[in-house]
This record gives sequence, C-alpha cells and structure tokens, in this order.
Amino acid sequence: MKEEVVIPQGGHFKEREKKMRKSSLSPLLLTADKTTFIKQVLSFLEERREKIHSVILIGSTVFGFDEEGSDIDIVVICKKDHDEEVSNILHKRMMSEEFKVQYSIYEPTHVERIFTIGSPFANSIRNGVVLKDDGYLKGLLTNKEFPLKPTREYYLEALKDIVGLRYYFPIIDIEQEIKEDHGPEGICIKIGKCQGHAPGDILATGIFRMLYITLSYRGYRLLSKADVTKYAGEIYGQKTSDVLNKCIELLRQDRWGVTVEEYRLLKPFAVKLFRECLRIVDLRNNGDMLKELRDSARAARLISRKRVEERVNAE
Repeated sequence: MKEEVVIPQGGHFKEREKKMRKSSLSPLLLTADKTTFIKQVLSFLEERREKIHSVILIGSTVFGFDEEGSDIDIVVICKKDHDEEVSNILHKRMMSEEFKVQYSIYEPTHVERIFTIGSPFANSIRNGVVLKDDGYLKGLLTNKEFPLKPTREYYLEALKDIVGLRYYFPIIDIEQEIKEDHGPEGICIKIGKCQGHAPGDILATGIFRMLYITLSYRGYRLLSKADVTKYAGEIYGQKTSDVLNKCIELLRQDRWGVTVEEYRLLKPFAVKLFRECLRIVDLRNNGDMLKELRDSARAARLISRKRVEERVNAE
C-alpha cells in the first residue's frame, strides 16, 4: 500500500519569522567571538572585493539556534568566472580558521538558477544576513518573477543531484565493505571490533538533501538543519531524531566511516526518503528521469566494483 503524501497548510513558519534578522549582524543572536570572527572573514574578502558581488550569513547562526560544533554557513556570490579562484582561496583559509565554516560559493548563473527553480536554498539567502552586496543580490531579492515555493524543476534537479553520489554510491559501497570486513576473514571479525565503513558522511548528507525535497513538498519552509530536524520529527516520528542526530554527528566530525550499527540506523530512513522522492517526481510520467536513475545505479555499482578490486590488489 502506497503512503499518501499530505501537504500541510501553513503555520509552520510563523514562529521563526519573529526571529528573523535581515540587515546586519545582531549582538542578540551572535556571541562576541563569532561576531569578531565573521568581521575577520569580511575583512579578508574585502581585499578581493573586485571578484565578489555578495556575502550572506545563513543557517542556524542567524537565528541563534546554533550549537557547539555547528558550522557557520556563509554564501559567497562571485562575479562571473571568479568562483573557482575564490573557492580555492577560501578553502586554504578554512584549514586555519577558529570556527568550522561552510562556504557555499556561486557564480551568477548558478545562483540565478537556484532562484528560478524556487530552491529552498533561495529562501535561506532571502532570510539571511547580508554582510556585503554591490547591488547584485538586491536585484535578485526584489525580482518578483522568482517563485517563492519550489517548482517541479527543483524537485527533478535536486533528486538528480542526490541519486548517484549521495544515495546509490554510499549504500552500495558501505554494504560491500561490510560484507568483506565482517566475513569469516574480515578485519572487523579478526580484531573483534567494527572499524567503520565508508562513505558514511556522504550518506548523511544525502539524507538531509532528500529531506529538503520531501519536507518542502509537504509545505515546510526550511532555513537550517534545526528546521529540518524539528519538522522531520513532526512528519516521520520522534525516532527520526536519532537518525538525524547521528547524521549531524558524522558531518560535524567529518567522519568518513560508519559502524554496522550506525549504518543499520541510517539506511532504512534513507530508503524511505528515497522512495518518497521517487513518488514526488512521478517516474511513471518521466521516462528521462527513470533512465538517469538507472544509469546512476549502474555507475555506482561499477565504481564500487573498481574500489573492491583496488583493495584486493593492495592486499
């Protein structure tokens, strides 16, 4: 029996709207050390201002719901053909930063596509704190032609982005490692302890990405992982919090490997979300999407098989 996808009516965002800050850093929501740190980032980016349109602070930090170990999420919109250069510069800086920072770096074509298809990420930008803007972002935010809700194109593009790398690949790869390492001659059996199986953090990312699809389709407006965790609990039950807390733990620790027990916790929920995503994009009326899914699954199996061969040869 198929599970009906019900879209709730309004009301989910009112509490969060009261806490929004759009114009400048707020000492009510940011600790002194984080305020100082973000100003240092801005000063660093100011030296490259000829390459950058806009800088926006988004996510839980904006609303004061960040916890110890939370990322500081910063969007950088670069001028045309400068995104790769700015990305390389910020990646090097990240290695020595006091806080864990997640930079999302885009060029105009990419960020305009995000707004055109009504991606939830566009709402994160709309409701973020604008730290710098040369007028480019203001033009996006005042353009009334952009949809405020996700379009069908968003769901299709988001699922395509998830399927191969963040769903098929980690599941196939982890299960292959478990089969080998927990077999009669496996290393985990020999030492009496599970050593972890990769890539667990990618599967964790995939779970959150799929939740952005399913919760958005159900009518929720998502601005941070705190939103996702709260609303997922409302829809899928409170046991879901165990899954998402484990995902957050993997991501914050940059942990590549998951134990068998952790994988058994994550996989059923990932499969549930994937099936719901398939219903949302309506594969029966989308032959091209079905073909891409099959091609992604085939490619993931080939990659996994190659990795197994490399491990065998290395031994």
